[in-house]
Amino acid sequence: MAKQVINNNEKGLSVRTKLNENFTEVYDDITILEAIDTIIEVSTGRNLALTDVDRFLNCTNGTAIDVTVPPNSSVAFTIGDKIDITQYGAGTVTLVEGSGVTINSKGSNKVLDGQYSTACLKKIGTDE
Repeated sequence: MAKQVINNNEKGLSVRTKLNENFTEVYDDITILEAIDTIIEVSTGRNLALTDVDRFLNCTNGTAIDVTVPPNSSVAFTIGDKIDITQYGAGTVTLVEGSGVTINSKGSNKVLDGQYSTACLKKIGTDE
């Protein structure tokens, strides 16, 4: 007879199934991660914060917006943290490196490619 335990937590849904056959127990753990479903409207310059992790920043202004990635000493993002940014408005969106921060991009470009373009920031090192 199988037993199933379902837990809902801040990261998503975890399902644990226990099967008993011939004195053998098999455990199957499945975790369904929360999808990025929170859209944050951005209409002015912004310094990224821990509350932006796994969020979609929708830059809607008609004039330029700077999005600054702060150094690890100011905001300690975890390696693997991700933030999506889109230029929804006509205003240019520029990714700005905080002190000691490196943003790696093709051709060292830090400006989104125009209206409706999107960038993904993913932390891969202490200040990178």
